Amino acid sequence: MKRITVGLSTLILTLAVACGSGETGGGGSSEGTYRVLFIGPLSGPAAEIAKAQVAGMRAGADVVNASGGIDGRRVTIVTRDDQLDPTKAMSILQAELSSTPPDLVVPGVVSDEGLAVLPVLTQHKILALGGLVSDAVNDTKKYPYFFSNGQGFQAPADALTNALKAAGHTKIAYVRPDTASGATALRAFQQAADGSGMTTKEVKYNPSAVDLTDILQRATAGHPNALVLDGYGTSVGYLLQARQKLRLTIPTYTDLSPCLSNPASLVPASALQGVKSACPKIFKKSGEESAAMKRFRTALEKQGPMKLPINQYSAPYDTMLLLQAVAKQAGSTDTEAMSKVLLNLPPKISSSLATYSNWKYTSDNHQVQVPVTDYAVMRPTAMKGGQFVAAP
Repeated sequence: MKRITVGLSTLILTLAVACGSGETGGGGSSEGTYRVLFIGPLSGPAAEIAKAQVAGMRAGADVVNASGGIDGRRVTIVTRDDQLDPTKAMSILQAELSSTPPDLVVPGVVSDEGLAVLPVLTQHKILALGGLVSDAVNDTKKYPYFFSNGQGFQAPADALTNALKAAGHTKIAYVRPDTASGATALRAFQQAADGSGMTTKEVKYNPSAVDLTDILQRATAGHPNALVLDGYGTSVGYLLQARQKLRLTIPTYTDLSPCLSNPASLVPASALQGVKSACPKIFKKSGEESAAMKRFRTALEKQGPMKLPINQYSAPYDTMLLLQAVAKQAGSTDTEAMSKVLLNLPPKISSSLATYSNWKYTSDNHQVQVPVTDYAVMRPTAMKGGQFVAAP
């Protein structure tokens, strides 16, 4: 039987200490057990994102196990910390494949981790379905078994450029991490801004850097009339700290990834003055939520409070339910069979999930595509129940 892999990210999951592990529900790919392996940054700048996604996966596994498991097998979640190091991620995968091969793999929360392991997963015909959303991982010919549970960058970029145009900003400084995801976010922004009369100055930074004042000094040297920041995890805090330290008053916006890192948890409210973020509107007021979203919230309660935006938990949760439904539709957990179902998801499967209004893939695009109307440019202040409480 071919085995399956799921990578979780927009962006992206582990839960332990360096190279340690955690397991729920038993061990290994023995009969009656469906072993899900997550290799991701449980420590380092993206640790909170990883932990949030693991919590979502575990909540989903609880629901799936209560209704028969995946193809009749009980789901177990196993985590390994790669410390956001692609080389370590590859070493962990090789060790797992030689000992207790998993049925499903979640390859990190940022694309650089995924790019390290996807070639081997493809070689072994292990299905990957996760939150990585860069152009590099969305190469469907090179990685035909990778599907993303994260939204692409284009819709939030469209929402962001619409807000910039409405405010009359035409000279933009775009600050991004020197990563595959950062490059994709910039490309989406440039595509959205094409023909609008905007000019964009790109400034890259090392995502492991903690002092980014020189980066923002370079970005603002040409006197742009708006600043756009991109990044993930603690890097978002360092960017906002640098902005406050330099006493910048230039209108500042963030792309999707900073929103998903919950900026208000990283810096004081004073550092968010004059900042707006492109954020997903994947939730409604509690009285208007779908039955699927209410079910998700109930399942997540035992995992603890949400510290990040709700979709950091709900997309990984949905992934477990999606795999259960796809395996049932395919009649097996064979990689080829499940891939065919993923490319032709019946509406009844998509409508049963909590995160997106329409979960759909095509042969040349393995990312979940959502419309620009699913996003808002808003103030990223405090959060309650996974939602920002600020007015747009």
